[in-house]
Amino acid sequence: MKMPTNNLYNIAFLLLWCITASSIDVVAASVFCPGQPSENFCDCEGDCTGNPDFCACDEAKSCCLGATPVVLCPDQPKENYCDCDGDCTNKPEWCQCEDAQECCGGTSPNLLPSSFDSVFGRSESDNILCPGQPTENFCDCEGDCTGNPEYCACDKGKECCADAIPVVLCPDQPAQNYCDCTGDCTEEPQWCQCADAQKCCNEYSLRKKQSYFALLSAVSVASFLTGFLFLYNKKVRGQRSSLSEAAVSVKSPPRSSSKSDDDVTVASANSHDL
Repeated sequence: MKMPTNNLYNIAFLLLWCITASSIDVVAASVFCPGQPSENFCDCEGDCTGNPDFCACDEAKSCCLGATPVVLCPDQPKENYCDCDGDCTNKPEWCQCEDAQECCGGTSPNLLPSSFDSVFGRSESDNILCPGQPTENFCDCEGDCTGNPEYCACDKGKECCADAIPVVLCPDQPAQNYCDCTGDCTEEPQWCQCADAQKCCNEYSLRKKQSYFALLSAVSVASFLTGFLFLYNKKVRGQRSSLSEAAVSVKSPPRSSSKSDDDVTVASANSHDL
């Protein structure tokens, strides 16, 4: 059974729309205010209150209108603010003060899921708390596997770390400030200054570019498919229209034949009169 051309065209259009919508969601909003170095971009989220000097220009203030406030605990440097979301579990040491605990909902770090992990199917229930470790020293089965290996020293911790991406702890940083070779490369660049961290960040940047080009390729293919089906559909409609006109012409009696019959009838009548 052949699928109607209109359905193929609609499917191609929906595919293009879905890919385009996904690409818009993937690209995170950020603003570079004049006078700021490249690493001090405003992320339109935590920086709005955590690093307000990054977001002082009009464009950044506009993108910060709906941002969730963050909390900077007294014992933490400016860049280690608690974002009241993922930091509540991923960086619990940044969220120890009373205000931060309140914005985190007062939930134990090993029970509060981060929004990002929830979207992509990973919840904080996957974290492992090895025997002998305090609650905040849970193994996150990711960065802790190499950044804080003592958190993951038990059998369950080692098992969940089997496929973890290695991280790098630069010599001048405390244990909790390891470079995760992904988001920290831009969000916490001071943790990723050593050569090993720079190497893993460059590899991550290359992977991002490859993913971006793959996305562009998919959009291009979908666009080509949409255009091809549109032109094909237009051609089919033109052929159908031509066939319909031809069918009408065949059904209609030719005028020349009618006129010839009339002439024969008149000639017969004249000969009869004679």
